[in-house]
Amino acid sequence: MKKVRSYKSTIKKLENKQNLKRNMANVGDNVTVAGKSMKRFAIKIGQLCALIVLKTKNGCIKILKGIKVLFIKIKDSIKNLKVKISEKNKTFKAKRKQNSQKRKEEKKNKKKLYIESSKPKEIIVEYAPKSYISEEFRTLRTNLQFMSTDTELKTILVTSTTQKEGKSYTSANLAATFAQTGKKVILVDADMRKGRQHEIFEIEKCPGLSNYLSGVVAVKSKKEIITKFVKETKVEGLFLLPMGNTPPNPSELISSKKLDELLEALKENFDMIIFDGTPSSIVTDSVILSRKVDTTIIVAAHNLTKADELKKVKRDIKNVGGKIAGVVINKIPTKAKVYSNSYYYEQNTKTKFKFGA
Repeated sequence: MKKVRSYKSTIKKLENKQNLKRNMANVGDNVTVAGKSMKRFAIKIGQLCALIVLKTKNGCIKILKGIKVLFIKIKDSIKNLKVKISEKNKTFKAKRKQNSQKRKEEKKNKKKLYIESSKPKEIIVEYAPKSYISEEFRTLRTNLQFMSTDTELKTILVTSTTQKEGKSYTSANLAATFAQTGKKVILVDADMRKGRQHEIFEIEKCPGLSNYLSGVVAVKSKKEIITKFVKETKVEGLFLLPMGNTPPNPSELISSKKLDELLEALKENFDMIIFDGTPSSIVTDSVILSRKVDTTIIVAAHNLTKADELKKVKRDIKNVGGKIAGVVINKIPTKAKVYSNSYYYEQNTKTKFKFGA
């Protein structure tokens, strides 16, 4: 039994070996076939690569040629642009010079027009009629008009206690407010020492009040007083009699008879006469003049006028028989916001002072 089994096993082994050889032969045949197919595939790939390289070379050459053409066109366009830009710059510079010259000429013309036709800057009721300060001057005017119901108010003296309280500013604007009502008003600069109404209205101060009262300029009639000494201002209906030369004896000139003659001539030719007097606590000119006018206004400045000086001025005017209408408090600091919600007032006013009777 053992021999029979060994025989069978040997036969199986031989058969297995033969099968292995056959399989190996088949594998070899398959490998050779695969190798041939790989060779063919590689050859095809190489041919394709060669074609791609040739095509890419031609394409790159074409692309480079196109880029060169583009660069040439860009250079030409840049040159053309530079030429156009330079031409535009030249025209722009020429236009800018012309415009600058036109602007300079316009500014000069505006300055000339402003000098010729502008109102005095300190007359706020003229160049800023909607401001609340102008409204305060109008209320002061109405207070003075309704103060004397029996007799017509025709002559007013504006004085103060000391310097820099706004006396000349107040008298000039008050005269302008009366002129705005259609009246023919004259403002007399009775401060023959340091009068400044000729500066406010930009008028020559000579000949003026001192020249008439001193007799330096001869006058034959009342008409000559008006023609020789009274000057028209830029404010419609408002005339000015300036201070004239500074005399050595202003108080004596104020108390002379010639002032009475002057008042008569002015009353015949004007509806309202306003005197800008001297500070009453320093000199007595305004105190003397207060008895010759219908009423007197005293200007006091906020945080500047002393109460004792104000009382003294009132007492001195009353002692000579003068009448006092009231006190105008000047230079009161106020904010524009207080008046910003008002319908009647100008909102963008820069003035920082308030006037009130």
